[in-house]
Amino acid sequence: MRTAIDSNLWNDSIGAYYLSDSIEDGFAQDANAIAILAGVNLDPNHSTERILSSLGKLISPHGPLAFSPEVISQGFQSYISPYASSYHLRAALASNASEQAMKLLSSLWEPMANAGNANYTGTFWETLNQDGRPALGLVTSLCHGWAAGPTAELSKYVLGATPSVPGWREFTVAPQTLGLRSAAGKVPTLHGAIEIEWRFDEDDLLTMSVEAPGQLVGEAFLPQPLLTASNETVFVVDGCEQEAPFELQGGRVLIQQKRK
Repeated sequence: MRTAIDSNLWNDSIGAYYLSDSIEDGFAQDANAIAILAGVNLDPNHSTERILSSLGKLISPHGPLAFSPEVISQGFQSYISPYASSYHLRAALASNASEQAMKLLSSLWEPMANAGNANYTGTFWETLNQDGRPALGLVTSLCHGWAAGPTAELSKYVLGATPSVPGWREFTVAPQTLGLRSAAGKVPTLHGAIEIEWRFDEDDLLTMSVEAPGQLVGEAFLPQPLLTASNETVFVVDGCEQEAPFELQGGRVLIQQKRK
């Protein structure tokens, strides 16, 4: 199925998978984000970077449109969908496209979370129009569960823990900092929680700890981007200099960045 989609629905002129047989010159935000997440783009010319570049063109000051202008001109609404944008955010984070992820967060979700917003509810909304207001008027849900994508995605990618094999017996920790100076949290598994904390001190040096149940093994990579380049520093684990990735064998591992 991946091969069939990749071969038959790609439009090279728009750098994306087109909407339908009747609208081949435009594309949908969620469909192309999901194509990245599902590994549909098998052809090297249909790269994730190229699709994300096309999706990036949808981003406006108040968030990304759910459809490209060619689709909207065919009668589709020019709405901003936090639901569709959640897939876009996940695709950006899964591809380490931190800059685009930050644009999505700052343009769409940050204003909804701003207590000074005239429509602020402390929750995320169903849909928005191009000026950033609820798009469906009085019937718009201003507490919409499908709009809360960043809740899961930030927990996953800022802490950075993912299973390497089914069941989490092996795992990887590779945080994305996204402009933050610290993060801490627990990732539940069938074997117990993996606890992760990372922070930059006042000298912009990293301290990172990972604590996992004893039967789990994994690898820890440095959060990206670092505030101080790794080639200017060394990393110390249990008093010994090591290079990333760092081996995790249950228990607690403390990684400290120090200047040379």
